[in-house]
Amino acid sequence: MDHGEGRIRILIIAVNPAEEGVFAPLIYGELRSYAENMPGLDGKLEWLDPVILPIGEDEIPEADVYAASVYEWNSIYVYDLCRRIRELHPESFICAGGPEVDWKNADYFDNHPYFDGVMPGDGEIAFSDMLKCLTDNTDPGLARGFIMNPVKYPGRSFRIAPAIDMDSRPSPWLSLKDFWLDFFRRYSYLKLAVSFESARGCPYGCVYCVWGGESKGKLLVVPEDTAIEEMDFIQRELKPFFMFWTDGNLGILERDVRLAERFAYNRKHYGSPLSL
Repeated sequence: MDHGEGRIRILIIAVNPAEEGVFAPLIYGELRSYAENMPGLDGKLEWLDPVILPIGEDEIPEADVYAASVYEWNSIYVYDLCRRIRELHPESFICAGGPEVDWKNADYFDNHPYFDGVMPGDGEIAFSDMLKCLTDNTDPGLARGFIMNPVKYPGRSFRIAPAIDMDSRPSPWLSLKDFWLDFFRRYSYLKLAVSFESARGCPYGCVYCVWGGESKGKLLVVPEDTAIEEMDFIQRELKPFFMFWTDGNLGILERDVRLAERFAYNRKHYGSPLSL
């Protein structure tokens, strides 16, 4: 995949329904904000509008990289879409992440041969590493945090990506304010909902929950000032129809009380429903 001086076109697929609406793609903000702040990628990426609703075959945009967020409620559709993308755009790089990507299954790539690779953990570093490889015209199989399709990339061993530093991570909301304001304006008819994350992971390992096992018992915390500023931006400016606070253990930290008080203040004065 030789791009020369051209920019890499990226399409994020995040089809997630909400109560009476559709979730805005938080994963888009997470991947884009991190990649755009990675040295060497400035000005080399073109982000297409994320796919948040099912689309027909004739509506699939042409891109160089397709990244799918796979959950229980969208997996059948997303897998079918990625299979069709491979047929239509055989030279593209197609990858996936999310809790329904069963990468531990030895038959995973036999069942899903259209994927070049999957990300078993947090996607920001892995995805940015892969984009850097593509812009440098080097082997994307060298990206940290990617498990590569062994047929397409034989002999590529998994390289562990470092844990993301939440203190220095660009905010997926604040660093893309102009995009989100425009996105919510253009898609207001969909009753957009928001997933709000003030911490990631969980120190416990409950068998019925994905958080503890996937996060290896670690709790990654968004700085309090950043979390408050994100909350203010979402509730006061974006004004979503519905807001879902995704922390695995809301209340585990002393500062969570202050965040909840800020949320309640914003809800009273600016309006925004909540589900915990």
